[in-house]
Amino acid sequence: MKHSGRGAAGPLLTSVLAALCQAAPLELHAQAATSGAGQDTIGEIVVTAQRRAESLSDVPVSISALDRTALDNIGARDVMDVTRTMPGIIVRNGFEGITSIAIRGVASSVGSATTGIYLDDTPIQVRALGAGGVASSAFPRIFDLERVEVLRGPQGTLFGSGSEGGTLRFITPSPSFDKTSLYARSEIGSTRGGDPSYELGVAFGAPIVENSIGFRGSVYARNDGGWVDRAPFPDGVITSRNTNSDTAVVINLALGFKPTDALTITPTVYYQREHSQDVAQYWPPLSDPSGGRYVSGQLFAQPTTDRLVLPSLKLQWDLAFATLYSNTSYLSRTRDVTGDYSFIDTEVLSGNYNAPHTPSPTAFQNPQDAFTQEVRLQSRESDSALSWLVGAFYQQSKQKASQLVSAPGLGQVTEALFGLSVADTFGVDLYQGHLAYSGLDSSKDTQTALFGSATWRFSQALSLDVGLRVARAEFSFTNAQNGPFNGGMTGGTGGASETPVSPKIGLNYKPTADFLLYTSAAKGFRPGGANTPVSASTCAADLGALGLTTAPATFNSDSTWSYEIGSKTKTSDNRFVADASIFYVNWKNIQSSVPLLHCGFQYVGNLGNAVSKGFDLQTSAALLDGLIVRAGIGYTKAEYSRSLFAAPGVPLVSEGDKLDSPPWHASLAADYSFNAVSDGARGYLHLQYDYDSAYSLQNSADATYDALANRIAETRLMSARLGIRPGAWDASLYVDNLLNSYDRTSLFHDVPTTELVRYTSFRPRTIGVTVSYRY
Repeated sequence: MKHSGRGAAGPLLTSVLAALCQAAPLELHAQAATSGAGQDTIGEIVVTAQRRAESLSDVPVSISALDRTALDNIGARDVMDVTRTMPGIIVRNGFEGITSIAIRGVASSVGSATTGIYLDDTPIQVRALGAGGVASSAFPRIFDLERVEVLRGPQGTLFGSGSEGGTLRFITPSPSFDKTSLYARSEIGSTRGGDPSYELGVAFGAPIVENSIGFRGSVYARNDGGWVDRAPFPDGVITSRNTNSDTAVVINLALGFKPTDALTITPTVYYQREHSQDVAQYWPPLSDPSGGRYVSGQLFAQPTTDRLVLPSLKLQWDLAFATLYSNTSYLSRTRDVTGDYSFIDTEVLSGNYNAPHTPSPTAFQNPQDAFTQEVRLQSRESDSALSWLVGAFYQQSKQKASQLVSAPGLGQVTEALFGLSVADTFGVDLYQGHLAYSGLDSSKDTQTALFGSATWRFSQALSLDVGLRVARAEFSFTNAQNGPFNGGMTGGTGGASETPVSPKIGLNYKPTADFLLYTSAAKGFRPGGANTPVSASTCAADLGALGLTTAPATFNSDSTWSYEIGSKTKTSDNRFVADASIFYVNWKNIQSSVPLLHCGFQYVGNLGNAVSKGFDLQTSAALLDGLIVRAGIGYTKAEYSRSLFAAPGVPLVSEGDKLDSPPWHASLAADYSFNAVSDGARGYLHLQYDYDSAYSLQNSADATYDALANRIAETRLMSARLGIRPGAWDASLYVDNLLNSYDRTSLFHDVPTTELVRYTSFRPRTIGVTVSYRY
């Protein structure tokens, strides 16, 4: 069964920080176009979007990047803080705390990921698996990161099948063999109508043996106070206040060894544990967001715990003609969720959440283990007539998804509704005496690939990029379901294999150091998979409305072809920078969810083709001394290009149906720096405003049309930060959600034919203080 939806630190202790470090000059870092409070010109950032270090302005790819200074300036703490500043990418919260991501309209909550998510050189995205649908990719918390890069458009040549729509990369600092560095940050904040939030983190790096052994380590903890109350329906009495608090602990350790000047070996371990006491969803009839009242009617809390451990071994060997890179990693991750199906159960039975119900705690678990090995050899002279890269990739990922819906009192509900026992209502009794539904899905994905890319420079200004990846993708699965909502025991096994080929070609023209014009075409790929069986008895009417007697057992792969023209320009004095691109994406055979309107299940089908087209624009301008204004604006028109009918006159999708991405996204920011006091300390002010436009998803004639969830609301968010930087210290006062916006950021609808919906909104206005030290 699946719920459908669209859409330990301590307080601030300055004395602790002072004890950890001594005053020292503040090291300046290169900055991206979105960083730099306190700068009169716009700095440059070095990225590795093409697996080699290059200035951002030299990369013929639509890319946004934030370095460590920029991340601090905007107060980024999670992936949504980062991506809301960038055009063409949307990240949203989903059911039971899952996170969905869309790049240029290419997104999906089913099947394998459409966006590659990398922690350094390791892909960490997951397959959406199981009937409960709570498997979700992990996103590193934002502390002590070298930078974050977002690559728009298919990146399958260098980053594999998970990068069908784009790639999101989190880059951690490397150990230093000759320099000592320290970064410490503490914060405390107060949320309107909620509990306080606080964090403390320390990162330290130093050579252990000069030029031979280096170390980098960080420890970070954060608590975000809750602000949603819970009043179990229908009593309406608040039993838990500020129930949706979150905690996170992150530990990252790295050692660097240089047995010779040419060879560097770096073992690392990354650990992250996130725990949420409850989801941040509220019931509109019980709430008054304009008055600061957010109330959930769930019977009990729905906690989530997500633990990730990622050890890896990196090797870099500088040869005379090329550099050999190797990355070996093993990802171990478990996501445990408790859901409240008390109202879902009765909605499926009666179509009315006000009907008799019984407590129904639902346990989800999604363990994942993945071994990854990548080796690549690339030329060292990137500015020679020919630069090249060849590599090999292997990954085996094993994943499980279990869902146990416990409802020992279900018989009382069926007696009240129908005058029948559970066995007489469903034809089968509760499984193991208390389970209304039991599901266990297991999958194994194995990918092997050979890939390469080359750049041929015809002249100093004109160059050609070509790339190719040939992969073998194999998928196998088993599933077993039971319980009355499943109509008894079902199960199956199966598998599939494919050999996708992902090419890329681009032509670049750079007549001067300050201007780049490029055009490219690239293919993206996503493997198919298997559906969790849908109960043919419980869902007979819903399947029949689609012209089916059973749901399809599997779904096929889908693919994208993306065409892009872009330019990057800047003035010689670095006071103006602009990156722009226009794109056209043809997405074929789209894997998509097909919700069954009454029975609480869904399956994955291939729902035809869509086209996404639009533009991205990022600009930064130093208008006055000390004042830099920035804008990121994106337009995406992403919609199905033709109708697909499940049965005569019954469209599953209609031509013009929208993909789940807002047409317009805008992020506007201003950074102003000034002399604060006579000793040279600089003051700064950062203002930011982010906007996403509203849109509707489906035609009302669609068989899966959901009137209550069809309209996606516009969102507006404003933040501000005022601070001072005396030497290596940075102290600031911040206000997040300055205008106290309560725009709806997502909507959840259990069963499309019932009235109960749940909303999420931005965290209410939060005011706080941040103190950091960087040496």
